[in-house]
Amino acid sequence: MSKIIKSIYFYFRLSILPIKEINKNIPKDGVILDLGCSYGALAIILARLSKNRKVYGWDLDKKKLKMAKGSLKRDRNVFFVSKDVIQDKYPESSGILASDLLHHLPKEQQEMVIKKAYKALTKNGVFVLKEVDKEDWIRSSMSRTWDKVLYPKDKIYYRTKNEWTKILRREGFRVSSENLIPWLPNSTRLFICTK
Repeated sequence: MSKIIKSIYFYFRLSILPIKEINKNIPKDGVILDLGCSYGALAIILARLSKNRKVYGWDLDKKKLKMAKGSLKRDRNVFFVSKDVIQDKYPESSGILASDLLHHLPKEQQEMVIKKAYKALTKNGVFVLKEVDKEDWIRSSMSRTWDKVLYPKDKIYYRTKNEWTKILRREGFRVSSENLIPWLPNSTRLFICTK
């Protein structure tokens, strides 16, 4: 992917994220873990919005991480590392994010990530999950189209809002959920999960 396309993707990603809500719910200090950070757009913005956060972006794609690192200016509180969300141990964190990540993993692995996030969070820590609601037909269809374009080889595993909520509560999270950015035709379902 060319540098121009990557830059467009970076800024497009920021435009479809409910950043204000994510920032409001993620702790303003402590370790924040962004799982499957891709080009690092969300990690960088969250680090810039609070210098007391130590934001770690994890992704397996070293090319994406290289671009993420190239987007840093004088940011001293954001770090990008090649880690596997399934295999590697999560550090103790006050906040963990998974934005449009879990539907790329088989359902057993989705639940494994949720368990690992719960275990790694400090007391009253927050797990923010942005995911597709399979029952929201228009948004899930649009998300499926984007996924086919961006990740043509991936098998996609969507769930309904109620399925996500049930899994999160079963793990022990207190969960609230809302669909943000109503004018956007793709998924903006946000789950705020408190330990």
